Amino acid sequence: EGRYYLTGVLLEPDGDRLFTVATDGSRLGRVERSVTGVGAAMEAAGFVSGERRCIVPRHFISAVLSLARGPVKLTLASSPSLCRLDADGVTITGKLIDGRFPDYHRVLIEPADVGYEVDRLALVSSLSRLKAIEARRSSRIIALCWRKGALYLERRDADRGRASIPVPAATFGQWPAAP
Repeated sequence: EGRYYLTGVLLEPDGDRLFTVATDGSRLGRVERSVTGVGAAMEAAGFVSGERRCIVPRHFISAVLSLARGPVKLTLASSPSLCRLDADGVTITGKLIDGRFPDYHRVLIEPADVGYEVDRLALVSSLSRLKAIEARRSSRIIALCWRKGALYLERRDADRGRASIPVPAATFGQWPAAP
């Protein structure tokens, strides 16, 4: 809470693409969607990528999510200090967070030419087995290692030891196209 600008969601336009970025200081999530005219509209409202950014408070996002249960047409408008959402006859207005969102581009890893296809149930099963050596105060880091033609999930704990679990996976030449 001390870094209040991290408690919101960054809306960053790039032409007709809109990136939404959120972080808690340790993890970062980014979603990209195609929104016709978003770049021009946000620039007209005073937001310029890299300079003035639109950071929406998390409480505003929570209110939006409570409205957006099921198929609903949402209209978002913003000014340099306020944002407004219209959904099915309900309007919510909130104040934008005035702060500088961190340069998240520095921590993103661009996809390589090769990706991995993993069975979801096998991955979930392997992750739950790795919880067996998770200590209460230890790191929850799980390493993904590709060696000898197999994907391994690994976790190390100073008190409980090390675990390495193979997960059925196959490589494919290109990353799947984003929706």
